[in-house]
Amino acid sequence: MATICSVLEKKLLKVLVPLQGQTKQLVALKCLTVLLYLCQWGSGSFMNWLRSRYTAIVVPLGAMGYSKTYALAVYAKVDAVVRFCEDDEALRVSRDSLDQLRLEMRGQVIPTLH
Repeated sequence: MATICSVLEKKLLKVLVPLQGQTKQLVALKCLTVLLYLCQWGSGSFMNWLRSRYTAIVVPLGAMGYSKTYALAVYAKVDAVVRFCEDDEALRVSRDSLDQLRLEMRGQVIPTLH
């Protein structure tokens, strides 16, 4: 896990230099996609690491400009990662929803209370 965190942090810190061109924007989007996936499926130690670093490596991405190709996706993923870092309940609900989806796909539906 330390290697993954280190690589993500290095790539995102490089991206924080003013975004010149599509390549850096794509790298930002890919890194955010991995971060979001790990928020939803990763370990508690990953979330501890991310919560200690997200203000330096994720929040600034939300203030940068992107081309129309990437803007909506980047901003949505920044918002989601920040929300999961700041709101334990939002993270829990997201993880529970994914667990429920996985059970449904296996045919092991557990009724939910609404």
